[in-house]
Amino acid sequence: MDLQVLILYLCADASDPASDILANIWCIFLQTSPNESVALRMMYDESSTGILTLESKDDVYPDEVLRVVQFRTLGQPTVRQMIRVLLERGRERYRLTQEGRGQRHWYARILADWEEEELLTESCAAVANENLQSCWYEGGSHLFLMIAGVFY
Repeated sequence: MDLQVLILYLCADASDPASDILANIWCIFLQTSPNESVALRMMYDESSTGILTLESKDDVYPDEVLRVVQFRTLGQPTVRQMIRVLLERGRERYRLTQEGRGQRHWYARILADWEEEELLTESCAAVANENLQSCWYEGGSHLFLMIAGVFY
């Protein structure tokens, strides 16, 4: 947890084939070395309650993602510092809408939090929002309304 975060990657993967909603599955990868990262995800149980997960990875991010947005960190933050911001602001407690929507809002909010704490360069939140407001697929994207869940 005390590993320095070199670069942050916001990645979009294909939508879940079991879902009737066409939407990307998003993940943040905190690069901690040239070939390693920590994956940060908000996963959901059957009641649409969010579960913050961290997973050590042996790559910077998976090769098969559809969209990658790279952000520079400021001040050499550690994984622990970045997670502490989320916990202090109550970002580990999140619930999707009844329709199972709201994941992209969570990612937009935490990137804005990190920018406000000066852990990411200025305008990262705006760039993240621009990318999160699209559904990405092989060969392009289309606008996709971002719906907010609820922090509790």
